[in-house]
Amino acid sequence: METQHRVTERKQHNSMFIAVGTSRRRSILTTLRDEATPMSERELAHRVARSDRKNSKANVSPEKVEATRIDLRHIQLPLLEDSGLIEWDRERETTTTTNHRAFEDPQFQRLLETKHDGIDEALAGLAHKRRRILLAILRAEGDRASISKTALAQKIYQRENDETGLSQAAIDSILVSLSHNHLPWLHDTDIIKYNAETGHVAYTKHQGLEELISLLQRPTNWFAEKLDTFIGGLLTTYTQTSKHTRDPFGWPVSWGDPYYG
Repeated sequence: METQHRVTERKQHNSMFIAVGTSRRRSILTTLRDEATPMSERELAHRVARSDRKNSKANVSPEKVEATRIDLRHIQLPLLEDSGLIEWDRERETTTTTNHRAFEDPQFQRLLETKHDGIDEALAGLAHKRRRILLAILRAEGDRASISKTALAQKIYQRENDETGLSQAAIDSILVSLSHNHLPWLHDTDIIKYNAETGHVAYTKHQGLEELISLLQRPTNWFAEKLDTFIGGLLTTYTQTSKHTRDPFGWPVSWGDPYYG
């Protein structure tokens, strides 16, 4: 049962949120995006290490470059390769961006280039589908309104199953995941306010999440209902290429599938 739960949790994670979920990985993508030919790992490490510093023109020590290169090889590049955003030649130690459709979208470009401090937390919070659903629900309630954990679990069940009826066993399972995983994590990152004693939850109007939404869409009046396939809603260019889904914060189809279209 525990193994099955871990597999289900992994399926709930969106690899694209994870791929662009740190400033370092976004820096890697913006660096590679502007190059016409594959870049060596060492040159990429040097540029990324330099971008990590407040003064990007300052010299970077060889030790810092080597530490960055190790991080690239063991963590960042494998993850970006799995997402379909880069091609990595391990033998030649070079890497380049793919022709993934996401790179053609100006919204994706704005996301890669943002420097807002809270974006990493927002993307990490949205990486899990259940968190995306609960945040859409809480944001629709308003940043000053609170909702009980039980009522939240019921709304999540209805969203996840597209049903008006309720299954108490399923809701109890959702309550466990909320209590032991999602609500404490989102509370610790200041995306929500969660009182474990009273069981009440409220959205905090998190600056990183609000900035992310403003990057990717024009404001809408009814957030929860309009976010069918795109965080913050779809612009006109994605009206035809996006598909309906119960995930209110999902990427456009062409962001998740490099061969779409």
